[in-house]
Amino acid sequence: MKYRTTAAALVAVAALAGCSASGGGTASQPPSAASVAHRLGCTGIEPVSPPTLYAYDEATATCGGHPADIATFRMDKLRDQWVAAARQFTGIEQTGDRYAVADG
Repeated sequence: MKYRTTAAALVAVAALAGCSASGGGTASQPPSAASVAHRLGCTGIEPVSPPTLYAYDEATATCGGHPADIATFRMDKLRDQWVAAARQFTGIEQTGDRYAVADG
């Protein structure tokens, strides 16, 4: 019985460590790129399939009269990696909780 209790405790600790090591944000399902675009007042929203590296969901849209690329992520750590890669090719307009908006 002691072995099962210890094993259960180790599994629980590993699960908690995995959650806390996510690098910011949570691993739950993020909002869709379209919902972020709507919330930002963007129009002409078109899905990008498949989404680019690190992104969970992605769409192109017109935001403030300018083309934009909106991506969502499972964790802010993945968003930050996407932003670092995207900055080599385009400007980053905005970042938020598990989303980023780049020049389109």
